[in-house]
Amino acid sequence: MNEKWVTDITYIHTIKDGWCYLASVMDLYSRKIIGYSMSKFIDTSLALQAIKNAVRLQKPTKASLLISKQISQF
Repeated sequence: MNEKWVTDITYIHTIKDGWCYLASVMDLYSRKIIGYSMSKFIDTSLALQAIKNAVRLQKPTKASLLISKQISQF
């Protein structure tokens, strides 16, 4: 666990707010979402907040490999 993390951004359409964006970080070994962030704006701060949340919650003791799907925000 905490060796390889993967990232993704999901587009969610809401009636009230229009488009919202969910950035998530998943641990590849456990397949659990270990960090996320949601915003009305798709930008770098959305992605960084998801990663910061994952680090804060997981407290990795060694460097982890972060894999993204060529998303510019990550």
